[in-house]
Amino acid sequence: MSALSLARDESTRMVDQKRHMALFLAAAAGGPNGHKGLDMRAAHAGRGITDADFDRVMGHAATALADAGVDDATTGQVAGALMPLRSEVTTA
Repeated sequence: MSALSLARDESTRMVDQKRHMALFLAAAAGGPNGHKGLDMRAAHAGRGITDADFDRVMGHAATALADAGVDDATTGQVAGALMPLRSEVTTA
């Protein structure tokens, strides 16, 4: 299953997905780690997320941070925290 089809996946509630992403981005930017869910590998197992899907989410995250006025150094810090997770998130 592509990450783009997550919105149509009945097991994924987008409200929860957005909350998880916000908590993760806050922690990646140096804030508190409020995430209490599954680890990355378990949370994404069986979802068929490809490298292209991962790259697309990275682009969306960078755009959202820029739109929120986050400076380039912090955006780079967040990207640096996300990139090593590729192998834990992608399965296809």
